[in-house]
Amino acid sequence: MDGNTIVILAWQDVILRLEEDSSLRPAQRRDRISAVRRVCEIAGVDPIAAPASLEYMRPLLKKVRPAKHGLQPKTWANLRSNLRAALAQARPPQPQCHLDPAWARWRAALPNQRMRVGLSRLITHCERKGIAPTAVCDAVLERFLAELEADTLVPNPRACHRRTCYLWNEAVKKVPGWPAGPVKVPPPHAVRRTLPLSSYPERLQQEFELCVSPPAGHRFGQYGHQKKLRPATVTQNKVLIELALSAAVEAGADPASITTFDYLFEPPVFQAILERYCEDDADQTPRPTAYNLARMLIGFARQRLGSGPAALDRIAELRRLQRCLGPQPEGITEKNQRLLLELSDPATLTKLLLLPERLANWAARATCARGALAMELAVAIAVLLIAPMRIKNLAGLHLKQHLVRPGGPRSLWLIDIPAEEVKNEVRLLFELSQRVTRVVDRFIRHFRPRFAEPGNPYLFPVDSTHKTPNYFSRQIRDVIADWVGIDMTPHQFRHLAMDLGKRHSPGSFVALAQLLGHKRIDTVLRYYAKLDTLSAGREFDAIVEAELAKAYLPRRQRK
Repeated sequence: MDGNTIVILAWQDVILRLEEDSSLRPAQRRDRISAVRRVCEIAGVDPIAAPASLEYMRPLLKKVRPAKHGLQPKTWANLRSNLRAALAQARPPQPQCHLDPAWARWRAALPNQRMRVGLSRLITHCERKGIAPTAVCDAVLERFLAELEADTLVPNPRACHRRTCYLWNEAVKKVPGWPAGPVKVPPPHAVRRTLPLSSYPERLQQEFELCVSPPAGHRFGQYGHQKKLRPATVTQNKVLIELALSAAVEAGADPASITTFDYLFEPPVFQAILERYCEDDADQTPRPTAYNLARMLIGFARQRLGSGPAALDRIAELRRLQRCLGPQPEGITEKNQRLLLELSDPATLTKLLLLPERLANWAARATCARGALAMELAVAIAVLLIAPMRIKNLAGLHLKQHLVRPGGPRSLWLIDIPAEEVKNEVRLLFELSQRVTRVVDRFIRHFRPRFAEPGNPYLFPVDSTHKTPNYFSRQIRDVIADWVGIDMTPHQFRHLAMDLGKRHSPGSFVALAQLLGHKRIDTVLRYYAKLDTLSAGREFDAIVEAELAKAYLPRRQRK
């Protein structure tokens, strides 16, 4: 075997080398071998056949939910750390990393913990490779990315690399005399495929404004009074129009040639748009976007084309194409059904219900920063369990406008969100339980000041404002995945509330509609009033068990 031959180890080879390594203490050998076996078992790989590669293991470990395997997040982190240490021990020895005084000086010059932690991995990489602070450039960052992908268990190496580039450029701006210039920040991984509306002719943009903001004075007009659309609805319609236009462009249209919406109402174009948002399977299963686009475009067509014979014929043809999609599936989506099935397991549901309390207890033992974040998420999840509101309303809760205590400072918190701030213009009013009120009070007194600038009025603050809904949602999803072992969004707490209410009070759809802030009872019936054979079967099992408990066979009489 020559020196250029690359030996590909399997994880079983790593275990054998660790067993023969006399430099390890018995406890180290035991922990690392155990970590290799346990991680391979959890990831579902055969240690004899699977290559001992962190790059190979990363996508498998990214899907793991530790709580599903009875592991705490810290235990899972220790297993991953020991796995990496085991692989490093089995490989040929690497050169020692010597601390560079120049890097130590610049590390100490970073103004805050966020930048020190965010740039620590890059600085360690440079010290190990002997790269001076003045030599950092785009090429160095590319080599740093290659190391992240090949030799670490970072869940998303490209996101880590992008954040490092961003923090490096921030240090260039904020730290006087920073040794090297800015580097190129790569674009986000998700590249926008649709063209923005501003890419099309100005006339088309003006027509869109007319469609979403119809002129006043038409109360007794052809189509009756038209309600003013909410900003969120206008934004949603804009996104759908951009999707429709992009589908037309993919079908061969030139963006500069689409000067009017009437182009989208041509039956061949309308059909091409709907086909673009059908699956590639044999049945061409329509996606939800196809139904939404068909409904919106036909509404715009009625508004723009008028009621002449030619217009009515064209709209009739569009409706025929819409019917080709078939009936829109009713009820909650398959993804939500899978989640509710997972939560039908009493153990999983118990973990979720007790999560705020577990996070609050952990916050008392953690460091200041980690404890404050854990307590904030404990409050958010506790509120969602009692008051399943939309994430935008949750993130924007205002201590003076939305949270009140009608009975005085020792009474229960009341959440009161006015109708104009709610998506469907229905006022939300929730009373928090004594348990949740205690968690909120503890967060406000001891943890919230860490996030808020003086005078910040929000329950979930970031400097002078509040958390963005998307970022807050991702934090909630991550902590539920780590502690409960399920993928659950804040919006799915609304589905859970409906499912729990339906289980414990069958038929109470009016009360459940009021809890979720739905205007119409048929909205709830359309999504949730489906046959629930699982709950029905459990109810029937309870009936059978009750009857069995009363049943007995009389003893045979001896003659």
